[in-house]
Amino acid sequence: MQVKAKAEEEARVAAEKAREAADSAKKLEEEVKKLSQQEALAASLAQEAQEKADAAGASVETLLNKAKGFGAGFSWEKLSTQITTSIQKPDGEEEKPKVQLATVRGQAKARNLAPNKAVVKQATPRRAASKPKEEKPKQAETAKEVRNVFGGLFKQETIYVDDD
Repeated sequence: MQVKAKAEEEARVAAEKAREAADSAKKLEEEVKKLSQQEALAASLAQEAQEKADAAGASVETLLNKAKGFGAGFSWEKLSTQITTSIQKPDGEEEKPKVQLATVRGQAKARNLAPNKAVVKQATPRRAASKPKEEKPKQAETAKEVRNVFGGLFKQETIYVDDD
């Protein structure tokens, strides 16, 4: 009886090992399927990336060729002469007034008005005798620095102010 029980036990252990082997074989088959799908996906993505890289390389080459051709017709001297001629005023041209009115009606009314001098009203002193004001000393010396920019085309002023 012991031999029979021993044989049954060994048969049961062998059946369990066979089931485990079958399960692991199924798992391996599933993993192989997943890996093959991923490999196919990776191959298709690699092919798309290669096609895009080829297209981008071709477009970059054409842009570089166009850029080489663009620089050939450009002249700094021509540009500088165009700028200087556009900035200089012709001799026969009369200057426009510094203040311009915004509307056509306003300009027409301004032409019809008689020229008058500006009237300055005298300010009446209030309580001047009761409380004299403390006058701050005027800063006659404010450091001012003027630089020419773009070959004298523009002037840049820098004013330094001391906070007391």
